[in-house]
Amino acid sequence: MTPPMTSEGGARDLPRVLFVLGKGGVGRSTVATSLGLHFASKGERVLLVEWTVTETIAPWFGQPAVAPGFTPVEVAPRLCVLNYELHAVLRSYFVEHLGLDLFYRRVIEGAAVQRLIEAAPGLAELLFIGQLWWLTTLAENEAGLRFDRLIVDAPATGHAVSLLDLPAAMQTFGASGLLALEVGRIAQMMKDPKWTGAVAVALPEALVAEETGELVPRVTKDLGRPPLAVFVNRSVRGLVAPDSRPPWLDALPLTPESRDSLSVLQGELAGRVRNEDELRRTLSPATRDGVVSLPEQLAALGAAAPLEVVRALVPVVGAYVEGRPLPAPAGREVAPERAVTETQRLPLASRPPTPERRDGVRLHVMLGAGGVGKTTLAAGYALALARAGRRVGLLGIDPARRLQGALGLTLPDLEVPVPGVEGLSAALLRAEDCLRRWAAEACPDDATRERLLDNSFFRALADRFAGATDFLAAVRVAEWLERDPSLTDLVVDTAPGFNAIEFLRRPEHVSAFLEGNLVTWLRWTTKEGGAFGGLLRAGARRVLGAISRIGGTRLLLDMAEFVTLVEGVFTRMSQRLAAAQKLLGSPDTSLLVVTAVRHDAALTVQQLVDALAGLRLSPSGVIINRAVAPALAGELSRLPRAQWPAAAVPTLTYARAFAELQSRLARDVSAPGRNVLVVPAASGLDETARLSSLEALGRYLL
Repeated sequence: MTPPMTSEGGARDLPRVLFVLGKGGVGRSTVATSLGLHFASKGERVLLVEWTVTETIAPWFGQPAVAPGFTPVEVAPRLCVLNYELHAVLRSYFVEHLGLDLFYRRVIEGAAVQRLIEAAPGLAELLFIGQLWWLTTLAENEAGLRFDRLIVDAPATGHAVSLLDLPAAMQTFGASGLLALEVGRIAQMMKDPKWTGAVAVALPEALVAEETGELVPRVTKDLGRPPLAVFVNRSVRGLVAPDSRPPWLDALPLTPESRDSLSVLQGELAGRVRNEDELRRTLSPATRDGVVSLPEQLAALGAAAPLEVVRALVPVVGAYVEGRPLPAPAGREVAPERAVTETQRLPLASRPPTPERRDGVRLHVMLGAGGVGKTTLAAGYALALARAGRRVGLLGIDPARRLQGALGLTLPDLEVPVPGVEGLSAALLRAEDCLRRWAAEACPDDATRERLLDNSFFRALADRFAGATDFLAAVRVAEWLERDPSLTDLVVDTAPGFNAIEFLRRPEHVSAFLEGNLVTWLRWTTKEGGAFGGLLRAGARRVLGAISRIGGTRLLLDMAEFVTLVEGVFTRMSQRLAAAQKLLGSPDTSLLVVTAVRHDAALTVQQLVDALAGLRLSPSGVIINRAVAPALAGELSRLPRAQWPAAAVPTLTYARAFAELQSRLARDVSAPGRNVLVVPAASGLDETARLSSLEALGRYLL
């Protein structure tokens, strides 16, 4: 392993802009906030930059959520939070940075340009990185904003990696003018190890570990250097032994249901120890500073607020930053909150009636933070529906592509039968394959198709932007239903967290763009013989002239050619988006919010419910996944600690805290008319019998 870079006093030399990367649900916000609190405690002015539909960090500090925009909000001494929002950054760039207030109001604020901005994959990422550059260079003189360090709570893995290779992707456009200048500045910032660096956050879970193993070399390639470190969150090393069923378990005076539940939980914890050992073996040599364990806080803190968890981890991340030995995990005993009463004991699954056959297809959309088992539940649900005699499709639209691991097979973009399961087909959305297939379908001849495939906009869109999955997902849903009209159910596994909201929001945005005047204007630039042909209206000339000034004439012509070449693709996309919008708004569509037992679960569920309400949608139910028997907390509370085997004390302390937090979560997410399903943790999902285990899990949702 390469020795860590250090500065005076042994502290690690960390860059000014630090990206915190990882899949959804691994604790990126927790790690980013812990780092921010550490640097702030050392006298630095720190800005935590988020990019979310609903801001997370400020509510941890007891403050209102930071509205998306361009106003940093101080949540603690010397610690500010900024929730990136595309349009606010655009206004800041044109009005405050370039001094083009009139241009912004008359051109950029126009409906056509706004639709282009919202629909164009990659543009938001470019402006996001550009804003980080501005914040660390010109912001103090231009806006009075000074920060010593920026910590970026990046989007989930599949979306975040598109940020790192953005300069190279944008350079394929061959732009000139202001855009070329900005891209050059951004590329220089990303290449400088003193300016920009990244850490990865993982959980000691098999699929997360696999994804982190893919992320680290990707970061190394795109940044030209390895990540600084991998933080393994919720580490249970020292809490349990790696054996799945210790001898003391069968001697405990528990009911069979509680003992079985405790056995599954113990096996899961033991697996986490083995997974972390494997992470250390494979990723320590691939990073600058190695692997850092962040100990699981549930046994020590009980049902604590998320900010308490963050503060408990500050000494650990601080020790890493300063190059000191990591502190030993806290191990204080927590008194039980209270025994669980009978009225709080939910059944292991509250099963609604099995959906009856009906005309048309029923859509089932799984939403939720990363790391809650959403993909596994989606696979199990689809499998159980198929076993019940229905004709089912299973579509994964998460850029991380975890559905392949859940099913244990490689999935193409076009649906294929799942071996051994009659009536079930599965597919994984691959943006580049979708676009190339749709181009081949729509182009009238080989020459036109080749021109499109060679267009710089098309290449960048098809090959580089993982975020294009949000752009294309709804179109892909409608295409599948066209291809297989006999389908009765389509289960969609969305991207983690609030990225899933984009899948529901995109059809309206994309349809507005495809049907807007700007697309018509760009078609005219090619058909009428030039970017500023005399037949264009004054409004079109103004917009196109602005684009030319910003990106150069070549960028404009490539953009116009792209729009013209994909006219047939756009037509079919518009038709399919209309069908997708209708389906998403149908009362037969089921939106299921999945969560797991952890400190921030209730807050995350409520934020997702609020985001859905903003789209005039509501969840059909909330699923608490990987649960223990509801009676376990009460039985352990009534069992005198003196009767706990010495070797079992750490595990039983954790199990009791887990069961109590689960009971509180079930109460917090309940609401009138809302179905709450409590689904037990399942074993065998990583084994050769995974399909039977998945089916058993999925039956809880029928």
